Amino acid sequence: MLFTKALREAVGTEAEKIVRNAIEGFVCEDNDVEQFLKNKAFEFEKRDKSRTYLVGG
Repeated sequence: MLFTKALREAVGTEAEKIVRNAIEGFVCEDNDVEQFLKNKAFEFEKRDKSRTYLVGG
C-alpha cells in the first residue's frame, strides 16, 4: 500500500530531523532530483517556493 506525505508536515517539527535522516539514504537515477531533495527541498518549503511530497510503500 502506498502513502503520500507532504514534506511541509515535517518542517519545523521533531519529525524534520527524522525525515532529513531518511532522505540521506535516498538514491535516484536522476541526480538532479536526488540533489534537490537532499539539499533544497526543505529550504524551498520554508520559503513557499515549492511543494514536495514523499511517496512510499
